[in-house]
Amino acid sequence: MKNILKEHKLLSLFLIVFALHIVAVLVMHFNNVSSFFSDGIGDYMIYDKGAAIITEQFSQGNLSIEKVKDLHPEIYLNHFYPVVVTAVYFIFGPNILAGELLNAVFCALISVFVYLIIVELAGEKKWAFLTGLIVGVYPSLVFNGSLLLKDALQVCLTMAALFFAIKIIKNFNIRDFLIFYILLFPLTNLRFYCGYAVMLTFGICWLFFAKSIDIKKRTIYAVIIAMLFGFVPLFSTGHGYFGVDGLKYFLNKDAVTSYRHAISSMGGNSSGSGSDLGLKTSFDNPIDFAVSYLTGFIYVSFAPFVWQLKYARHFLALFEMIPWYFMLYFIIRGIVKCIRDKKYQSYILLAFAVIFLMALALFDSSNFGLFMRIRIPAFICLLCFLPFGVNDNLINKLKTKLRWLNI
Repeated sequence: MKNILKEHKLLSLFLIVFALHIVAVLVMHFNNVSSFFSDGIGDYMIYDKGAAIITEQFSQGNLSIEKVKDLHPEIYLNHFYPVVVTAVYFIFGPNILAGELLNAVFCALISVFVYLIIVELAGEKKWAFLTGLIVGVYPSLVFNGSLLLKDALQVCLTMAALFFAIKIIKNFNIRDFLIFYILLFPLTNLRFYCGYAVMLTFGICWLFFAKSIDIKKRTIYAVIIAMLFGFVPLFSTGHGYFGVDGLKYFLNKDAVTSYRHAISSMGGNSSGSGSDLGLKTSFDNPIDFAVSYLTGFIYVSFAPFVWQLKYARHFLALFEMIPWYFMLYFIIRGIVKCIRDKKYQSYILLAFAVIFLMALALFDSSNFGLFMRIRIPAFICLLCFLPFGVNDNLINKLKTKLRWLNI
């Protein structure tokens, strides 16, 4: 921890990304950019209203969230993000700009954790720094992180949890595990399937890749860890021990169909209108389901494609997708190199990205405005492989080829 605090590149990275996001917040706030995409309606308005009401109640001496919910049943308190915003409103007053600036801090911390993850995997610091900057200007994160949405905090918690998961797989110690375990509760509360994906990823990677502990101890620890994981959904979402109640509710034909239909029919919200891709999930037979599911996985991993963009505002997605297609080459090179070099800890990032995108493909692969927002942590995990697919020799080769082509 002391070495981390002494790392000057970390502070520089944090300040640069923080400054970029402050500018983004101010530009979007004072130009009302959100209304251009969401018709002036979105989750950020719900969170702002809820936080303002809670702040007012707290100032009147009512410090019980349950009492506030009873007095104002209209406010949204299914997760703790409005309470986090309340803390800022209580200090600076109920101004939505204050909450948006708080998100700028979370976005800067995301880049910091990306840097720490890459360095933990023995990546070069200069490439870790550059990757942190790339994440800092990731368009979906800049847009959603500049609004009063939970995404910035949720992605920050995800990357923090994965950082400690990598440290635990590399060399187990109780302190790192306790931090990791504590992070799972707020993460699962904010977006339960993200928390589930982190826990499932850790469980798989612990069994197969925690080489610092012999297989007998690893198995015993796995049983204890699994039992502890069972309490996370119980206390963070109320889905029962191991999330059994939640899994029963969501993982069935009717729930999936209903959820996908609701997402497809979304109009004005934070994800924007007119972004339905028209993909339907068929449960008529296994082949139809497999085809529609595979198509959905391709969509959440690579879409939107140019031919799926209907309105002028949709073409702004190309600022994200064109660089993504370019960087995929280096990301794949990085994944292959990590596998060849047996960087077992890096498999956590790949496994999480795949598991998370698989879950997203099941429930939301038809509204690209929404899945571009939700897939942010998976894409950031894949971006962490970028430094391992790029090296000085490759850069020099590219420069030579470009010089030969007179470019």
